[in-house]
Amino acid sequence: MYCGGTFVGIKNKLDYLKGMGFDSVWISPIPENQGEDYHGYAFLNLYNINPHFGTEQEFKDLVNFCHSQGIWMMVDVVANHVAYIGMDFYKI
Repeated sequence: MYCGGTFVGIKNKLDYLKGMGFDSVWISPIPENQGEDYHGYAFLNLYNINPHFGTEQEFKDLVNFCHSQGIWMMVDVVANHVAYIGMDFYKI
């Protein structure tokens, strides 16, 4: 289930995180997922950003903003899981 977190939301809370002493942020996998799958274990396209999190430009802005604040950005990757597509591999 999506909880509403977005790239812009993270950017807006970065001062709060930095104030707590964090120097890095580790976010969920960002590829486009099948249906309502949110966890990165059902990706359809590694090259498309999951629209629930925001746009590609918003992601780039977040990474650049983190770096400008001295904060590392780590993106979780689940490369060995794709959406259930049966044997129709052209769907991914």
